[in-house]
Amino acid sequence: MKRSFLLHRILLFYTHQHFIIVKTSQISADTAYDKFFRQNPKLSNCLHFASYLFTNNISSQIETARKKLEISVNFIQIGETLYNNTKDDLEQLKIVVGEQDFNYTNIADKVAKEMLNCAINCFNKGVDSAEKHKEIMALCEKGKTLVIGNIEKQRYEDELKVMQNPDILEKYKVLNELNYISDRAQNITNYHQIIDFISDIKPYLEKIGEKIGESNFYINTSSDIAQFASSVVINDWNIMVKDVNSYKQEIKNAWKAFKEIEKLDMNQNTLITYQKNKNIMQETINSINKGCYKIIIWSIAILVFLYFISHL
Repeated sequence: MKRSFLLHRILLFYTHQHFIIVKTSQISADTAYDKFFRQNPKLSNCLHFASYLFTNNISSQIETARKKLEISVNFIQIGETLYNNTKDDLEQLKIVVGEQDFNYTNIADKVAKEMLNCAINCFNKGVDSAEKHKEIMALCEKGKTLVIGNIEKQRYEDELKVMQNPDILEKYKVLNELNYISDRAQNITNYHQIIDFISDIKPYLEKIGEKIGESNFYINTSSDIAQFASSVVINDWNIMVKDVNSYKQEIKNAWKAFKEIEKLDMNQNTLITYQKNKNIMQETINSINKGCYKIIIWSIAILVFLYFISHL
């Protein structure tokens, strides 16, 4: 944005005088500002006008970025544009009013906040490559250079911890495998599909293990699949056990499907939950089998009795 000749001369004059005061008096830049400008009301008014021009343009750029975020998905581009269109004005504003002045700290934090929002939106949309993650981190680093206030600094720290999670970095290496497993899981609706599902995705889980090793990411991914498969079987199981006599064979088939889940690696918590559910289901199966044995024994006894009766 072009500035008027008068504004340019004011800034040059201020910068020169500011440098002389700091150099000769060995005082801080902010103290020099107070000493030089608060003792010269006319010049102070000019600089307040200059401050208004810079602040007004920066605020306009922030508002433009906010509106674009509502209608566009090019989040990184929006953040980069905001940074490029405000960095010069922010630098000039800092020279004019000082780094600790509220006008500067307030507007600088607002720019940084909006840049972080752009990064978060991009991250939440889904990071599908290491390159995309680098772009997000680069935007965050630029935003961090602008932050002044402690609240916004803490927000940056908190969000960066999430976006730099090691599991996110591992995900890039096995994205194809994860996408296949996810797509496959979306088609699972009942226990009849579980055995084929596990047989189908097991090689993809093994590829994940080969690529990143048996890390927390691998074991947690495998555990998530085990939990998902278990929930499908259990949902059907709970319906069928309400009428065991009508669903004896289906219950046995569901039991086979549930035992198939043991082929998946699980973390300790998932394994404990799985084992508890398995023990409960085992009792039902034992009960069904005992009932079948009694029927067989009684059938044999009746046949023997009828045989002897017929030969009397």
